Amino acid sequence: MVAVVARVSLESALAKDGTTVTAFLEGLVGEPVDANERRHVMTSADSPNLLDLAEGERLLRRSALLQGRRSGQSYVYARSLIVPGRLPPEVCRQLDNQFSPDRSRPRGTRDRF
Repeated sequence: MVAVVARVSLESALAKDGTTVTAFLEGLVGEPVDANERRHVMTSADSPNLLDLAEGERLLRRSALLQGRRSGQSYVYARSLIVPGRLPPEVCRQLDNQFSPDRSRPRGTRDRF
């Protein structure tokens, strides 16, 4: 059985280090970790919603599998709901550039983000 870390402990650790989940995981597992995207789909917010968005505001639904670059070991499967309008323009460009024009698959097999 795998021990599960309490959410509060993980949030505290990330806040203390001021790091990303990927960088934190790299420190734990001792190898570079790649985020291999599985899905990248633009959608729009419904109303009402928990993100306090106007109906129709753009959202990015994304999923990724965090895997060890050398070992190929899968460590974390993550799903995100991102509000592009709340991100700096450079971050939006980086997210957008990681995928092919049809948004159905990554440009490379192992994208870092």
